Amino acid sequence: MYLKIIFLINPPQDHDLEKINLHSYAIFLFFLKSIVQEVAGEPEAALASLLTADQLHPKFDSTQLNLALLYHKLAATTNDLKRKKLFSLAARDRYVEFIALTYRGRPAPPEVQKQLAEFESDCAATKPVP
Repeated sequence: MYLKIIFLINPPQDHDLEKINLHSYAIFLFFLKSIVQEVAGEPEAALASLLTADQLHPKFDSTQLNLALLYHKLAATTNDLKRKKLFSLAARDRYVEFIALTYRGRPAPPEVQKQLAEFESDCAATKPVP
């Protein structure tokens, strides 16, 4: 709605629309690239792509969810205790952000709360980093 009002007051020029579309495509491409990289067994590359998508479009619920799940996966696969703790905390924080963006103050469904509890227990189970 806000964007429509801005366009009515100050209609975009053709080159402005191209910038908007290119920006949207870039976000979408980085998001898709991360999925392909994760399926191909390149979780670190997928993380870099998702973080780029997040920088281009902060607070996008799907990106937050995918980042939470990827951080959780990375925490489960690393043997480095410091990285495990960092990944666990990042997974929990991104999932909390996903819940806030998706449910906007409404209670999350039981399966979402269960997933959050799993992330919380992973954070608690990970030994403190010296």
